[in-house]
Amino acid sequence: MGKHILVAVVAIALYFSCVAVSFAATPPPQPASGPGGSDYPHAGYAVVHEGSGNYEYWMYEPRDPQPSSAPLVVFNHGWLATDPVYYQAWLDHLVKKGNIVIYPRYQVDWDTPPETFTDNAITAVHDALAYLESHPGDTQPELDKFAILGHSYGGVVTVNMANRWQSEGLPQPRVIMPTQPYSENIDSTLTGIPSTVLTNCHVGQNDTVAGRAGCDLIWNRTSHIPVANKDYVWMFSDTYGDPDLVADHYAPVTGGGYGYVDALDYYAYWKTFDGLRNCAFYDTDCSYGLGDTPEHRYMGLWSDGHPVTELWINDYIPSGTPTPTPTHTPTPTPTPKPFVGGIAEAPDADVSALGTAESSGGSSSPPYAAIAGVAAGVIVLGTGGWYARRRWRAG
Repeated sequence: MGKHILVAVVAIALYFSCVAVSFAATPPPQPASGPGGSDYPHAGYAVVHEGSGNYEYWMYEPRDPQPSSAPLVVFNHGWLATDPVYYQAWLDHLVKKGNIVIYPRYQVDWDTPPETFTDNAITAVHDALAYLESHPGDTQPELDKFAILGHSYGGVVTVNMANRWQSEGLPQPRVIMPTQPYSENIDSTLTGIPSTVLTNCHVGQNDTVAGRAGCDLIWNRTSHIPVANKDYVWMFSDTYGDPDLVADHYAPVTGGGYGYVDALDYYAYWKTFDGLRNCAFYDTDCSYGLGDTPEHRYMGLWSDGHPVTELWINDYIPSGTPTPTPTHTPTPTPTPKPFVGGIAEAPDADVSALGTAESSGGSSSPPYAAIAGVAAGVIVLGTGGWYARRRWRAG
């Protein structure tokens, strides 16, 4: 009889422990519509893969249905993220939203000199445009609707490409979005970037690789761009639910077995770029990509209705670390996404702090999860005490 009671006690404790875990709020899903949303006008895409070495490129064209023409987006990858699989979710989103997307491989290996990255990417873009010109049956680029974005070292390539557009014979960029860029090898002057361009520069709270130095430098070198056309954007980690939302350097990486798609992708990256693109090309959705607006700041809701920590957006470089809103403050050391082993960052980058923890661990749960855990403990102690007294009296 005693063994049966002990088994029951353990079973009850395990049940309440599982209930406590199951109560953890889950992150927001992708919006159903609008910038960053899943209302895709195209169900698929075609891929062109051409070139070799430092001039290799992949090009995505919208299909199902196929448009006769589409805006042109260049996506510049991070250090050694030379295969588009690492950003596949974002690339899928961009092309199904109706863009032609060129993904230049500007770096064939570790030995490619970083100072050649921009020239290599520009060569690949020219080759891709020449391919389209020679294939009139393909979707043709709307060259008056040209945007450039990039992550990490691709952020460096992005601003340099925009800076050199005129001398290199590229279309005039109307949108640029360097996301968590490095500060090395950025052109010494960026006055070649059109003052009419719309731009965001993103910094991640827990980015220990690139940090804020790249955005600070880009901001200071683009003083000719009116503040009405540009925003400094700070992304916060949020550990309210499970899994954590971690604004580290690898947050945009979502493929190849590394990382995963979450609210940072939907709301911080995809939404803001879509907003900038729509604003520049069609004069719509400007509040989603420009200015300190509710639409721009918004990061969605956890499954229990609690707001995800919003973006900090302003038209100046923050003097220190911005204060997150709303009042929920993320813990200082959230669980990072799985380390991107297939993507080595710059040789001098310190990535040791990012660790290799699983994405689902280390999160904090809502208060009622803790209450459930306490209840389990009370039941265990109470039942155990009752059983001990009964055994003592029986003896």
